[in-house]
Amino acid sequence: MTPLHKISFDLDEETFFALQKLIPHGAKKKMFAAVSKDFVRILSGEYREEFLGMVISGDVHIEDYMSILTKKQDKEKEDG
Repeated sequence: MTPLHKISFDLDEETFFALQKLIPHGAKKKMFAAVSKDFVRILSGEYREEFLGMVISGDVHIEDYMSILTKKQDKEKEDG
């Protein structure tokens, strides 16, 4: 079995308690593991800098990531 590694980061109080309330007990670990795998998949693609910029700047929300990248890929296919 592959060893597991932990990530730790700080959240403001409002976000922390909202997550506590909204995500069922025992589901946070699975949810954040799944989201992390999706981030790795996206970051492994050709739009790593764009993705990082969008996430860090807060210009887009999680539901926007894939639609924005898909639109950019579609435009590049049309142009190229």
